[in-house]
Amino acid sequence: MDMLQLETFVNLVKQGNFSRTAKDLGVSQPTVTIRIKALEDDLGLPLILRMGNQVKLTPAGQTLYEHIERSLRVLREGMEQCRGQHSVETVRLSIAGTPNLCAYVVPKLLGTIYREHPDWQLSLSTARSWEVTEQVLDEVCQIGFINGFYKHPEVATFPLFKDPFYLMAQPGHPLCRRETITLYDLREESLFTYKLESNMSYMIKNLFRDINMRTDLLMELSDSYTMKRMILEGNGIGFMPWSAAEQDVASGRLEILPLELPVPLSREVNVITLQKNVYRKEVAECLDFLFQAHAPVTSDFLIAR
Repeated sequence: MDMLQLETFVNLVKQGNFSRTAKDLGVSQPTVTIRIKALEDDLGLPLILRMGNQVKLTPAGQTLYEHIERSLRVLREGMEQCRGQHSVETVRLSIAGTPNLCAYVVPKLLGTIYREHPDWQLSLSTARSWEVTEQVLDEVCQIGFINGFYKHPEVATFPLFKDPFYLMAQPGHPLCRRETITLYDLREESLFTYKLESNMSYMIKNLFRDINMRTDLLMELSDSYTMKRMILEGNGIGFMPWSAAEQDVASGRLEILPLELPVPLSREVNVITLQKNVYRKEVAECLDFLFQAHAPVTSDFLIAR
């Protein structure tokens, strides 16, 4: 088993077939086949099921992929950090966040850092909150933006701001003409919600469960951008974070429905880093910029410094 076999296997899973993998790696298709066969022989297990030129992972292949992909990510980051040490002046900062935060929140925050430190080398990647936390723990990234709180002895978590959720509709929706509405007024409405892996999905469904009411959950969506597009097309209504809807409400493309709730819906947006990195110069300076951009939020980190 060697690195070429492992990298070929990961690439094959991502590309989905042998020909695209060969093209991406700049080798022949038989070479890809030989590497995968050698890897399977080393393990004594089949890793993929061949269906023409397409591939499907076996259970063993899925397990191996999850571990290898993570390990290669850590290894690449280590190699990049080593290369960066050739120049003491070069500051490399890897940042990760959820798709919604990277689309609507992080770019505004990073603008200040770009202007103050044009010589810094920054990278930004997207992943789900638990994956961002995993990348921080693996030191693939130094700073992570996540929804909700993650408790781990090696992770320092700093609240950035609370992102409220509002029930959104396309302008002209009949409920927009009401002064106030309740959850009971949504009985006949087509309502979008988030996939069950989202805490917000549970919170929304519990609103209706608490009053023993069923509603027409039209579709479970994975992100706020898709939610917004579905609402803008007039396909239904849905709860959206203010960070993703603010500009569209201001421009008149979306409208907030006057829904009365027993408790407002919101989620906490947090910044995380490893405890040992809190006082690392570039990380500490980056955190300073982030909290200055959200001055209303008090940070124990800033007070302590």
